[in-house]
Formats: sequence, C-alpha cells, structure tokens
Amino acid sequence: MTKTAQRKRRGVILSSQGLQRLQEAQEQLAIAKNGGYAYTLEQLSDLTRLSVRSLGRLRSCTAVDRKTLEELFRALNLTLTEQDYIQPERTAEPPTAQAIAQDWGEAPDVSRFYGRTVELTTLSDWILQDHCRLVGVLGIGGVGKTALSVKLAEQVQDHFTYVVWRSLRNAPPLETLLTELVPFLSGQQEIKADISSFLQCLRNHRCLVVLDNADTLLDSGNQSGHYRPGYEAYGELLRLVAETRHQSCLVINGREKGAQCAQREGGLAVQSLLLKGSPEAAAALIEATELTGSALQKQQLCDRYRYNPLALKMVATTIRDVFNGSITLFLEHNITLLGDISDLIQQQCSRLSILENQVMRWLAINREWVSFAQLRDDLTASVSPMQLTEALQRLSRRSLIETNAGQFTLQPVVMEYITETLINQVCDEIVDHSSSTPLSPASLLQTYALIKAQTKNYIRDSQIRMMVAPLITKLLGQLGSQKDIVYQLNQILYRLRTECPNQAGYAGGNLLNLFRYLRVDLSNYDFSYLSIWQAELQDVSLHRVNFAHSDLSKSSFTQPFGSILVVAFSADSQLLATGDSNSVVYLWQVSDGQPRTMLRGHQGWVWAISWSLEGDLLASGGEDQSVRLWEVETGRCCGILKGHQRTVRTLAWQPNGHLLASGGDDHEIRLWNRHTQICCQILQGHQNWVMSVAWSPDGQILASASFDRTIRLWDVQRGECLNVLSGHTDGIWSIAWSPNGEYLATGGEDYSVKIWDADSGQCLKTLQRRDSAVFSVAWSADSKLLASGCEDQSITIWDTVSDRCLKTLEGHSNWIWALDWSADGTLLASGSHDQSVQLWEMHNHQTSDYRKLKTLQGYSNSVFAVAWSPDGSTLASSGADQRIRLWHPDTGQCLKTLQGHRNWIWGLAWSPDGTTLASASDDRTIRLWNPNTGECLKTLQDHTAWVWAVAWSPDSRILASGSSDLSVRLWDVQTGKCLQVLQGHNSWIGGLAWSPDGTTLASASDDCTIRLWDPSTSECLKVLQGHDYWVEAIAWSPDGQTLASGSYDRTIRLWNRKTGECLNVLQGHEAMLRAVAWSPDGQTLASGSHDQTVRLWNAQTGECLNILEGHTGQVWSIACCSVAWDGAGQHIPILASSSADGTIKFWHIKTGECWKTLRADRPYEDMNITGVTGITEAQRATLKALGAIADQKMVTVRNSQLHQPEPI
Repeated sequence: MTKTAQRKRRGVILSSQGLQRLQEAQEQLAIAKNGGYAYTLEQLSDLTRLSVRSLGRLRSCTAVDRKTLEELFRALNLTLTEQDYIQPERTAEPPTAQAIAQDWGEAPDVSRFYGRTVELTTLSDWILQDHCRLVGVLGIGGVGKTALSVKLAEQVQDHFTYVVWRSLRNAPPLETLLTELVPFLSGQQEIKADISSFLQCLRNHRCLVVLDNADTLLDSGNQSGHYRPGYEAYGELLRLVAETRHQSCLVINGREKGAQCAQREGGLAVQSLLLKGSPEAAAALIEATELTGSALQKQQLCDRYRYNPLALKMVATTIRDVFNGSITLFLEHNITLLGDISDLIQQQCSRLSILENQVMRWLAINREWVSFAQLRDDLTASVSPMQLTEALQRLSRRSLIETNAGQFTLQPVVMEYITETLINQVCDEIVDHSSSTPLSPASLLQTYALIKAQTKNYIRDSQIRMMVAPLITKLLGQLGSQKDIVYQLNQILYRLRTECPNQAGYAGGNLLNLFRYLRVDLSNYDFSYLSIWQAELQDVSLHRVNFAHSDLSKSSFTQPFGSILVVAFSADSQLLATGDSNSVVYLWQVSDGQPRTMLRGHQGWVWAISWSLEGDLLASGGEDQSVRLWEVETGRCCGILKGHQRTVRTLAWQPNGHLLASGGDDHEIRLWNRHTQICCQILQGHQNWVMSVAWSPDGQILASASFDRTIRLWDVQRGECLNVLSGHTDGIWSIAWSPNGEYLATGGEDYSVKIWDADSGQCLKTLQRRDSAVFSVAWSADSKLLASGCEDQSITIWDTVSDRCLKTLEGHSNWIWALDWSADGTLLASGSHDQSVQLWEMHNHQTSDYRKLKTLQGYSNSVFAVAWSPDGSTLASSGADQRIRLWHPDTGQCLKTLQGHRNWIWGLAWSPDGTTLASASDDRTIRLWNPNTGECLKTLQDHTAWVWAVAWSPDSRILASGSSDLSVRLWDVQTGKCLQVLQGHNSWIGGLAWSPDGTTLASASDDCTIRLWDPSTSECLKVLQGHDYWVEAIAWSPDGQTLASGSYDRTIRLWNRKTGECLNVLQGHEAMLRAVAWSPDGQTLASGSHDQTVRLWNAQTGECLNILEGHTGQVWSIACCSVAWDGAGQHIPILASSSADGTIKFWHIKTGECWKTLRADRPYEDMNITGVTGITEAQRATLKALGAIADQKMVTVRNSQLHQPEPI
C-alpha cells in the first residue's frame, strides 16, 4: 500500500473504560438537570463548548486530540486518566478525499443505545452495499425511529462527504427545507432552492440526508400516504430521488409510507424497514425506572406494550404514581392493552389538572424549547411560580414533557397529539359559537393564542402551518366555504364586543390573525374595547378600523420607516439603532422588536450611526451634512456638529476615547471632541467620497475606505497617513477592523470582499462569489466569521480561516445596505432597501445555522416623482411603494394604480402625444404604460444598474433613460430596442431633459456636470461645469434657450444653451436640491429641496418670489402645468410637488397658496386608537405616522371639503 493510500490517524480515541465513564456521567447529569432525558448533540455542545462534530467523532470512537478529551471530561466533572484513551492504529484512508461536513440539527444524543443490531445491519447494507437511493424507516409513534436514524447516520458517516439530519416536526414547506439543504450540500456554492439543485448535489457528492418526523407532511384524512395540501412537492422530491441516478441516500422516518415511496419499493433503489419495539431497549428502560417486580413480570410488562419505549415511559409513570412502583399490582389489575400510542397519551391527559392541560397546550403552540418565565407569561390566568413549578414536575414525571436546563418542550408524538386535539376543539368552538350559550372566559379561543405575533419568525411560520392552516381546512369541511367561515368569525366578534368587553384574553387577536390568513378586507371593522393580544398586523391594511379602548399588548405592527441604511447594536445588545431614508433614527428593543424612541431632526437620508463606548450617546449623520448627538435615555439632541460640506456617510467612536470620526462625500475625515463638540482635526488625502471609517481596537489607528478605490490608515495623534492600501478596482463601500486587531475587511463595488493584514497592509485574500456589489461587511466578536451584505439581496457568512462560504442568508427582497453583530456574536442585524430590519439568530454555532429571529417591516410612502399629462387632466405619481398612481387633479381621486416594478420608481414622463407613460426604477428597468387601460406595453431592460430618469423626444418616438451604470440610452419605443448608448459621465446620471426642438438632450450627473448631446450623432456638444456636488435636476425653459439645473450643492444655475455660459446662480435653499421646473410662460422657475420647501424664482432677475412651506419631508419632485380648474374653462398655472412625507401638494404659482393635498392611504389610515392600552408612546407615535387617529370621534377629511382658490 502506498503512502498516499494510508494516513496516520492522529490523536487518541476513547477506551472502553473512558466511554463507560463518560456515559455514566452524562446519564447522571441528565437525571439531575434534564429530567432524565438524554442530551442532544446540540445541548452537549452548548454545555461543553465543544463542536457538534467533535462530539460526534468521540461518540463514534473516532480519533480526536487529547485536549478535546480533557475539555469534555472537565465539563462533566471528570478527570481524564491514561486508562480513558488509547492510541489509534494506522488505517486506510476513507473513500472520500474531502473532509466530512456534518449538520446534525436537533438530533438527540444516542450514546446510550441498546439493541437494534439486526435493523442497523440491514439498513447499512441497503445504503452501503445495495446503494439504495431512498430508505424508509416506518413504525408507530415512540418506537424509536428517531434514535435509530441518528445511530445509523453515525455508523455510516465516514462513507459520505456530507451528512445532514433534519426534523420535520414543524412541517417546513419544501422550499424552506431546500433553502437550508442545498447551500450546505453544495459547499455554499449553490443557493437556488429547488428540487433540481438538490438532485444535482446528490449527483455531485456522496450525501446522506435523514429526514425525521415525516408524518407532519401527510394528510390525516382517510387517504393513507397522501400529502397535505401544499406539501405535494415532497412526493415529487421522493419520486425523483428514487428514480434519478445519483450517489447519495435519503433516509425518511415516519409512521406510514408516502404513496410515491410505496409505489417504487421493492427494487434496489427503494427499501423500507418496519420498525417494531426493541426488547433490549425496553428492558434497559424498565431497569432505569426502578420499578419493582420479577424478571418475568418485567418481561410481561414490556410484552404488553410491545416494547415501545415511549409507551413504557408513560406506563411506568402510572405504575409509580398509582401502584407505588409495583409491576405486580399493576398486572393484577389487568389493565387493558391500548392499541395506539395516541390512546396512551389520551389516557394520560385525561388525568391532568386544568393547569397541566394549559401547560401542555402552550408547549404545543410554542413549538420549541421555552423557559419557565415565557410559559408563565403565556398563561391568561394568574398562576404562582410554585403552582407552575409543581405542574411542570408532575408532567415531567408522567413523561409527557421534556426538560433541559430550565426549558421545556413536548416529545414530537405528544406534540402532534396535543396540536391536533387543540385544533379540533377550537374548530368545534368556532362552529358552535352561534348558539345562545354565553361566551366563556375559559374558551380555548380566549385562553390560547394560535399565533404568537412577537415570537421568532420561524416559529410563527410553523404556527401558521401547523395550527392555523389545518384549522381553516377543518372549518371549510364543516362550514362549507370561506364566506361561511368569515360569517361565523364575524358572529364571534360581535358577541365578544357585546358580551365580553374588556375581558383579558387572546380571542380578539386570534380573530384578527384568522381574518388575515383568509385575506379578509378589514376596513371599517370594529374591535373596540377588546383585548387584541398577539395579533400579527405587519403588512395588513387597517383602514378605518376601530380599536378604541382596546388592549394591543404583544401585537406587532408595520413601522413607518423607509430604506434601512445603517444598523448598530448597543454595547450590551439590548438596543438596536437604525437610520433610514425617511430622515429618522430609531432605537429598537431587541428583546421584542418594539420601538423605544424615534429621533427626529435630520433633513435627508441618515447614512451613519455610532454608539459611544458608555452607551449613553448616539451619533448620527446623513445627507444634511450634519452630525447629531443624542442622549439615549431622553432622546434629546444634545449637539449638532457642522463642518462637512457634503453628505456624512460614516461615523465611528474611538474605543476607550473621546473622539468621534466622521467621513463624507467632501472627501474629508473629521475628528470631533465629545466634550467640546469641536472639530479638532481634519484628515485629507482621499480623492472621492469617504464611505466608511473604522478604529483599530486599541484606538490608535483609524482606517478609512473611499470610492477612490483606496484604504488609508491614519495615525490620529500626528494626523499622518501611515499607509495607502490599493487593490479594489472600483469604489469601496465598507470597512471593518477585526476585534482581535489583526485584519481589515473591505467590501466594494467591484463585487469583492478583501481581507488585509492590518500591520503590513498586504491583501491576504479576496472572497468573491457572484457579480454583486458588496455594501457592508461586519466581523463576529471572535474574529472568525465575516458577514457581507450585497446588492443581490443576500448575506454571506464567511469562515475567514478556511475562506469558505459557510452560509448564505436569504430573506430580504432588496439590497442589503447594513450589517452588525451583537457583542456576543449570537445575533446578526441586517438593514435593507426593502424597508425591513431582520434579526438572525445563530441556531447552531458549529454549522453556522442562522434562523430569522425577527423582522421589523417598514412602510414608506415617499413620492419621488410627479408628472402632468400634456393636457393637464391627469397627474402621475410614483415612489417607494413601487406603484404608479394616476390622479384626477380636480377631485383628487386616484383613477388607476399601475403595478409591475419591483423596486422604487424614481422617474416618470408622459409622451408628448399623451398616449404613453414611461417609468424608471431601481429594478433596472423602464416600463411603458397605456394610461387609459393601465396595461404595461413594454419593459426595457438593457441597463445594468438603477434607472433614475426618463425623458421623451418631442415627437414621442424616442425615449431617453439615465442610469447609475453611467450611461444614457436612447430607445425606439415602437420596437423597444436600444438605439444608442451615450457615454461620457463618470458617475450616476440622475436627470434628463430634451430640448423643445428635439435637437439637444441634456443629462445631469453626480459627477457634478451637465452634458449636452446631439441625439442624432451621439456627440457630446458641451460639458457644463460649475456645480461642486451632484446634479440630479435639469429643465429647459419653454423657449429652449435656457437650461436650469439644481444640485446637491444647494444652488440652481441657469445656463445659456448656445454658449454654455452660466447666466445666474440662485441661492437660498438650506439643503440639497432634487427638482427644478419652469412655469408654462417661462417667467417663473420653481425648485424643490430637502429643506422641505419649494421656492419660486423670477427667472430673469434671480429674485426669490415666494417660499412654499407645508411639506414635512424632503421635496423630491415638482411639475408645472396650466390647468382648467373653473367651470368657465379658465386656465391657471399650477405647481405639483411631491415629498418624502407621502403627500402631493398643488400650489397656485401666482399666489403661493396650497389649495389641495393628495395622499394615498397609508396602512392604518383613520384607524382609531383612542384610549388604547398595551403600547408605548413610541408605538403610539408610529401608528399615528401610518395614519392612525387618537380622537374619540373619527374624522375623515374628504377632498370636497378642501379649500380651492378662486381662478385668476
């Protein structure tokens, strides 16, 4: 045998003595602290701080290093001796050259495993010799299928590259399961969660996949083996696994065969084993219970219950409690043999007290391990800690619940029984609630929450799948139709209001959750004077719903924030701060996801947030070029630091110091003294925007990353640049210093993550997966993991030692702007352009198994664009809600809503002939719409980045579009083909305007220039320079001789078309400009700014004629038109303005009077929250921001009530 065919197994393996000592210690610990139940691998991992894989290797007598053994023995209060281990012999290399990757999920510890030798041999032979593709392990509940499957996987694991074990007890949809399996089985190289990708993994690698508790997928009706509605895809998966050639094996456990499995059984590809009780396991269990009786009597007892371990556990409890532990007395009473495990569970439950039954149901609802405090909080009745403790102890003795370190759950078979029983009982309650019997405070609807709104996301999803969906199915069977279900629920709601006002309980929340699941329009519903507990009301419209004097405790609502640009945990991880595109800083309670404080003061997007070391101050910065300091306790702004001349992009407090570093679009880094609030130093050297700064852990060096493609390291004491790191080929968005101080990580526009040696400045590695800009990078607390957030909506978790992608987190639906880890590394926060914050919980520390813990869903009704139809009869608007609305200007009525874009819509333009409306979106597309029918005529898709602006040629034949891909494109609107690409700008293009004669196209860019193009030749005729910040607004005068431009430098410039000369500079706005428009007669120029005002200027003199105030957010767009408003058809000049406050205002240009305000309904428009309880003042403020009112009398302002000026 050659050297390459052999390897020396390093380390040591457990001796028989060492294994026995460990097993005895684990057993004693389980009895003392885990209710007698064996620890799972995950629990042992948390207990010993050893990896799941190391524990698996120890358990299978695979070699590990001696230090690992010492740590394990020490954790179990043992001292390792030389007799506890032996040196391994030289053995042949395993069949695979790759390291085995294992993910054991919630697999239990089976180190104490008895018998099953024949079954294990049979299963191993099927898998390893016969190369079965699909193996089923079948048997009644509690017979030991789960333990057998884990032991089997352990025995054959060395023959596979990937081993994964999963429980399906919460019935995950196949797509959810594959989202976990496919990335793992492909080494994080594939994230597409579909069956074909899964099968490709089985072909590419030798994979062992074990799926436990498959019964949850099957219909409980009369059709044995058929899948529940919505789970048929599992059957297709099993069929394809069985029929497709591959080198892997799928093992599936359940009480019955799926139809697809049964049809294909018999050949070598598919086999199933019917598992019966184990005499060895049963005998060991009876011995452990210390029941008294002869060997023959113990044998009779085991035989009577068919050697089923779970049944024997339950019966042992009865023998101990009722017959004083005597098997003899129990057998003498000739207890009838029960035919099914569910009969045993039913018998046990029939002996439970009211409180014990409540605990059992709440454990079934919670679906996972829960704490004592959480259980007590769930109960509606007042229960003392002693009463609850005694109830839990009794349930544990009856083997109905599992306990571990102060947490509790149900065994899967018991959970299934309790869940099904609860669903049936709730169904009966709903069906019978039309009777004349008074509603009982103890009704199940009032006592239990079918969904917990504030629980973890994945648990709530499970509650919907396992409780709400089956309940609706049963109600359909009994009531006949969804309409009948809604009628019955409405009857219960009426009776709740009339018979049980102000009664504490979950009924109101349950009704709302059922209405939501049934997609009922809740407008005008009355839930006043009810307890609305645990209602999941995110993404639900509640127009004119009456919640007056209701208790909204534990319910969740949509939040009024926009795109989340920055997230930051406080040092103690109790609070999460966010900054958004609505100019607001939020402080959130991490424990329940509820808002604590809203900090208002910025004008423009908030790009930067940083906590002081002490946690008492929060710094924020943004587009308004200021840095604000906030007192966390009071929410008071205690300082405004001014000095930056452009957007503030980044902030970082010095560790153990009093300096605050800020960087921005002015290419500067400023250092501020916390106490004096004075800028004490300016670091210069970057040639483009400074996007991110980070301090070394010792606070001596500051690192900065810029869009000039460089990283600079600064000695802040001397103000010197120590090093310039180059390597990125495009702008750098983010930089982060590892907590151990050794490395820097950067993410950039060039699709890469780079890791640098902090001392030498050398680029050590480049991590790159897909063609997607990297907006954010963040290190875990131990410096071993790096998270990156990307334009492609994904978060990647990297192992920086092996350079492997450990996990790709999917869940956002737009760009990931921001990431931050909690101090202990257990939580990762992500902020996205999809207007959500997501908290990810590391579920398994060894496999980097992250689960979505909580989602904070925002809503922004910012209106980014308005455009008049050529005849002035219709106003189009678009914005952050991805919809285009067509408004009647006289009535204020929304005529149509156009949907199709999948991201924010920044640009709108009517064709001059009025037949087509064009829209430009962040989804990289332009859409052409028929405004009469609302039909999307064409989608233009050649841009490779966000599209900001569109403009029509005067003959309506050509459409121009401007994008952040640095190009202007000209389109033939008839064919949808791109005719020309105009290139010359070196930054994003935010504004376009076609001259009235059609011979010149103007483009405005963030490179601070305006270019004039000849569209017929693609020639750039002129470059207009003078602005010193982004230019995103341009407009031609009606005569085509003058071009107006508005810039983020707060000025408007008027340009001579022929000479390119700047004729005038108009100044007065206090924040950046995003909109300019001419009056129809060309005498007046209007401008809209982030200072929340519109200004009217005399175009000839440059004098400011009027300041139009009324908006409460940035003004994004303005449009002028001459509209016939009066009955005589007299035309008056009207200016429309749109804002981040969600409104469109109509202004009379001559008088400056606002005579109409339009607003699309917000999620909670006119929702009455008068006198509500159970919410904080911050929550009350968020509800009001989304349209709720707190007046006793609900008032809706109609358009007809709005004042209209007299025509001039």
